[in-house]
Amino acid sequence: MKAILAGTPQAQLVDASKPKKVKGITPEAMARMEQELARLQEGIASIQDTYGQDHLHLTVIKAYVGKLLGNARVVRYLMQTRPEFLSEFQTIAETDAVMPADAE
Repeated sequence: MKAILAGTPQAQLVDASKPKKVKGITPEAMARMEQELARLQEGIASIQDTYGQDHLHLTVIKAYVGKLLGNARVVRYLMQTRPEFLSEFQTIAETDAVMPADAE
């Protein structure tokens, strides 16, 4: 119960005007934790906003790289001049698209 009280922002308490008292945590530490939580939530929202576009880019790139690797001349050129690129391109082409569990 104490952890729930500690993690609840002051504005979301039943009586928001009454300061919450959590044993062992100073008000300054509580304020720092709330600020850090807000920053983390903003970061998560930012990632969620760009996920769809990033996934689309990965899908297009994977298809293009797969097509390149289907060309024997391209593969031979990469093996002779840039074997490290060939290895990375093969990794990209073999990548399975990862969807979050709640998106399925």
